[in-house]
Order: sequence, then C-alpha cells, then structure tokens
Amino acid sequence: MGNFNAEYESYYNSIVNKRNSSTGYYSGISEKKPQKNRIIKKIIQDLCGVLAMFIFVLICKVVVTPQTAAAYKYCKGVVNKNYDYKQIIYQVKHVDTSKNIQDKIVDFIDKIESNFTGGETIKNKIKEKFALPVRGNVIKSSQEGIDIKTMENSRITASYDGKVKECGKDENLGQYILIDHGDGLETRYSNLNNIMVKKEDKVKKGEIIGVSGKYNSQDTVHFEVLFMGQNKDLEKNVEMKK
Repeated sequence: MGNFNAEYESYYNSIVNKRNSSTGYYSGISEKKPQKNRIIKKIIQDLCGVLAMFIFVLICKVVVTPQTAAAYKYCKGVVNKNYDYKQIIYQVKHVDTSKNIQDKIVDFIDKIESNFTGGETIKNKIKEKFALPVRGNVIKSSQEGIDIKTMENSRITASYDGKVKECGKDENLGQYILIDHGDGLETRYSNLNNIMVKKEDKVKKGEIIGVSGKYNSQDTVHFEVLFMGQNKDLEKNVEMKK
C-alpha cells in the first residue's frame, strides 16, 4: 500500500509539473511573456511613428514647394519648441466652458492645416470668398444655421463655387440643396419653393440655384455652412457680397 501511494504521488506530481510548465502557472511565465510582448509592440509602434515622421520631413526638405516648406518649418518648430507643461496643465484644468467648443475645434484644425499647407484658414476662406445666398435680414434660427428674411420666390444663389452634392426634401425645412465646396466645406439651402439644379451639377458663386419659400407663415431661407458634415456655426462668418 505504501508503494502504491508513493507511485500515485509521483504520478500526480508529474502531471502537475507538466501543467505548470505548459501554462506558466506559478512560474511567472504567463505574466512576464504578455508584458514582454506589449513592451515589444509598443517599441515597434513608436519606431514606426518616428520613421514615418522622418520620411515625411525628408520629403518636405527634398521636394521644395510652398506647402512642403511650410510643413517642414512647422515640424521643426514643434520639435525645437520648449513647452511649459505646467502652463498646459493649468489651462486644461481651467478651460473656459462658457466659450463655444465648436469654435475651438475649428480653430485648432485651422491652425494645424494652415501651418502645414501655408494656406488660408477655413474661417478666412469663408469670410473672404463665401456670400449669403440672398439679401435680407439675418436672424438666428432655432435650428442649426441662420434664417434670412426675404420675399417669397426670391432668387437663391450659390454661396461659392462647388458641386451639387444632394437635392432633397426635409420634413422640417422643406426642399433643400447641398453644395460641396471642397476642403470639407459644404453649404445647405433649405425652405425652397423650387430647385433649379440637380445632383452633380457644377455651380459658380452667385449662380441661381433655386427660389425661396415660406416657413411657418414667414418668408425665410434657411442657410448653413457645414464643416466635415457638421454644423460648426460657421455661417456667422459669411457676409453679403455685392
């Protein structure tokens, strides 16, 4: 009986040892190996990021254009700049939530894009090149965008050059036209009695695209400027051009 117990104990121990060696149980293998893999993956990701940035900067330095020169200058400035991290942390903690967050997002994208391309900002482009689609008093709408008071069946013109992306009917604002102007900018004209363009049509600034209608017993045109498909309150930068 003693021999049987000794043999059984020996057999049981061999099974336990095999299981431990295969799973790393109590040996630290199961904990160390994934951790080691994570560290290796992290290093590889960082190296790939550095390599991509190096190639980008090298291309900007070799291929000299106004855009690449601006991008190279911006990257060089970011690398060489000494940041006051205490000030950054303070600003994050004391961010003024009363200000329009959407404006901050657009301003941030504007700054990055203009620094890389050397071009104008989105807001400047809208202010300098876009125009209101019809003359009239501008009032803030309960919807996103603005309402422009005008006579019913007034001619509605394209705010800027672009391509008609969509024509349709909204259950709240009636017939509408959506025009793509590039650079992520679109304009939408709603509450129309008649649409005089169709999808894929190319239009020029000032070209007649439809006529105004009546909304809630008022002669108004609803106008929006969209950025990346969303309203960022950018229509407030549009002025009526002569």
